[in-house]
Amino acid sequence: MLGNLQGVVHLDAEVVPAEAIFEPSYETGKAVRWRIQQPGEVPMGIAGIYTKWRSPEGQELFRFAMLTVNANGHPVFQRFHKPDEEKRMVVILDPADYDRWLTCPLAEAPTSFKQWTGQLDTFVAPLPPRAPKTHSGKVIVPPPPPDMRDLDKPDDQPPLF
Repeated sequence: MLGNLQGVVHLDAEVVPAEAIFEPSYETGKAVRWRIQQPGEVPMGIAGIYTKWRSPEGQELFRFAMLTVNANGHPVFQRFHKPDEEKRMVVILDPADYDRWLTCPLAEAPTSFKQWTGQLDTFVAPLPPRAPKTHSGKVIVPPPPPDMRDLDKPDDQPPLF
C-alpha cells in the first residue's frame, strides 16, 4: 500500500502548509494551469513524509514528499492531468487530524490516505510569459524583424537574407 516505501520501518510525518495547489487540465486539448484552494484562501495542510540523510560529502540533507491518492470520482481533482493518465490528488488533512498524522505509527498511516471531501475553489491560473532564455547570464535578444535588418548596414553590403 505504501508503494516504493515498502521496507520502511520509520516514517517521519509532516504537514506541508499550502495556500493553493496548481494542476494542469487538458479539457481544452492543451495543458491549462489551474489553482485549487479552499474557499477564502484558507491555508491547507498536506500529508507529507520526510527523511534525513547524509550526502557522500557528509552534509546532512532532508528530502520530502507530499502523499497522493487516486482521484477517480473526485468532483475537482478528476478533471486534472492528461486523459490517459491516472488521476491523482494530494492528501489534504483536516486540521483536527494534524496531530494524529504527525504521531501515528507507520501501520496506521494508511488510514489518512483518503480523498478530501471539503469544498474547494478552482480558478484558471496561467503562468506569465517566460523570460527570454539566457546564455552565460546574458539575455539573448532576438534579431530585429526582417525589414529592419538593413537599416544599420552600409549601402555597399548585400543583405544577409
